Amino acid sequence: MIFGNPGIYYEDGTYSEFAIVIEHLTADLYSLNLCVDIQMIPPHLAYNMKSMFVAPLTDRDVFKTQSPALFHLSDKELMIALAKQYCSEWKVEERIRLGLQPTLYTTDKIEEYEESLYDDSYFDFENFVDYLWDIEPHEYGDKGWFPFIINNKDETKLVIIHIHRNPKNLDDYPDDLKEYERFFNADKSPKQPKYFDEHYWSVKVIKMKTAEMLSVIDEAYEYLFGTIKKT
Repeated sequence: MIFGNPGIYYEDGTYSEFAIVIEHLTADLYSLNLCVDIQMIPPHLAYNMKSMFVAPLTDRDVFKTQSPALFHLSDKELMIALAKQYCSEWKVEERIRLGLQPTLYTTDKIEEYEESLYDDSYFDFENFVDYLWDIEPHEYGDKGWFPFIINNKDETKLVIIHIHRNPKNLDDYPDDLKEYERFFNADKSPKQPKYFDEHYWSVKVIKMKTAEMLSVIDEAYEYLFGTIKKT
């Protein structure tokens, strides 16, 4: 079932590029995917027990938080700002930005780099604001798909960050080096990695009226659970 319109024009000439796609897989399992500009996100079926979709379809707090400063950032600036708060891979990018990535493939240098990834001193826990729309953790976040909700007045931006983990064919790499292919070639010579390299990071952003997005979410909830329940 498709709720909303995934990237088509209405008869009146207006355009929609947001939908929710739900498939009933087995007696207890359903999949819930976003469809943005005719692109399924994530591209595989994001499935779980039906009850697991109650929270993301009834959570209204994430749609109430007003964030005008974030809302007006460029797509890439928005991706970096949100990745800093939620994606552990951001720490890798920060090391690259500062020129602190490993340049020698030795045990000491790799251990030093790994230890640096545990540094959370940059994180402002006291002023943390939750922007993540946590739809399904295993099929979304664990596989590199992170949807965020950013609001300004009566409009909402849906920001979908995708981390492309191991995007390249690494057959020529020794097994112990594959994890560090951002920094080294197969012969262990150093690379010059790029900050938020588009081969590893991508972002898709759409903007629509908050009420329109919530209407689609309510339709999806009603299909799964029979009545509309808001929190």
